[in-house]
Amino acid sequence: MKYIATPAIMQKKIDDYFAGCDKRTVKQVTKEGVLYDVPAPMPYTVEGLALAIGFTCVQTLWNYEKTKGYEKYFETIKTAKLKIQKNKIERGLLGSSVASVTIFDLKNNHGYKDKTEVESINKNLNATMSDSDLEKIVLEK
Repeated sequence: MKYIATPAIMQKKIDDYFAGCDKRTVKQVTKEGVLYDVPAPMPYTVEGLALAIGFTCVQTLWNYEKTKGYEKYFETIKTAKLKIQKNKIERGLLGSSVASVTIFDLKNNHGYKDKTEVESINKNLNATMSDSDLEKIVLEK
């Protein structure tokens, strides 16, 4: 695992990553054949962030975020991941990203989950009921 000496060094790499994504352009050609650059910001990703920092896998980034001994990096990584998360959500709301890809990424890299709510109601049941009382309640159904 690669070691980053200080949170400031890591923050510089993070800032450079986001700036590079924001400054991305693509070439286009006018009807007259003139080539020009069009802004086309690259979406932020946890994988891109890990590579920009110099890690060879996302697991190393997660280690820096949560593992004992790396506490001085926790806030730096959490803040960067929150910026990535915000970028994904905003792109999704604006319709500039594929919804299924955004959902997949938010679940796998940002802790989102599908939520299922189950309501359970126990009527007239308690530990002091006799077997015959419980049988009557079951038979009422």
